[in-house]
This record gives sequence, C-alpha cells and structure tokens, in this order.
Amino acid sequence: GEGRVDLPTYSIRASRRVGTHTIELGTHDLVMAEGIFAIDLLAHCRRAGVPVEPIYLDRSRTLVALLRLRRDLAQHRKPPLVLLRRGLALWRAQPALRRRAVAAGFRPLTLRAAAAHLAHG
Repeated sequence: GEGRVDLPTYSIRASRRVGTHTIELGTHDLVMAEGIFAIDLLAHCRRAGVPVEPIYLDRSRTLVALLRLRRDLAQHRKPPLVLLRRGLALWRAQPALRRRAVAAGFRPLTLRAAAAHLAHG
C-alpha cells in the first residue's frame, strides 16, 4: 500500500543481501535516504512524483573516512586490513561521488546547514 516499501537488508560482514525489511511511513511525512545509492534513488523518486529535497552532506573526506573506520572497527564489520583498504578506496572515490551527486541535482551543504535547512524546511 501507499507509504510502505520493502527494502533489501544488506550484511556488510557477508558482503551480500541477506533478506528484506519493510518500512512504513505511518504518520510521518519525512523519509531520509542516505548512502551512495541515494544518488540513484533520486531519479526514481522524481519519476514517481515523490517530493524530494536532495542534499549532499559536504564533509571532509578524511573526517568521513576516520568516522567510518572507527565505526567499522567497533562493529567488527570486516578484518582491519580490509577496512583500511576499503576506506582508502572510498576516500579516493569521494570527489567523483560528490561530482556525481551534484550533477544529479543534490545540493551540497555542511552538516550544520543541512540540519538547519531541514528544521526550517
């Protein structure tokens, strides 16, 4: 029905899809999608007539890499060497990802500016 979607559940440790889960909008009128796949989701939402506020959190790629590494190590997502290699690859890819997001229609904002924009939206 309307306001409900089945999404894949992904296991980082297993590096594969492990099932699905359902998200229901309920009484809420805001859904936030994040991650690299949000760039692809934007076009689908627009084609479906879903109102979208595409924001790219414009943060230091080094800060993002360090925060990701800290989280992934704490959660034992993969062996540390794999996490370091993956982190370096993502760090290198970040400028191109940002260009792709902006080209798709995302507006780059700092975390503080994005929070303020969404709070006063």
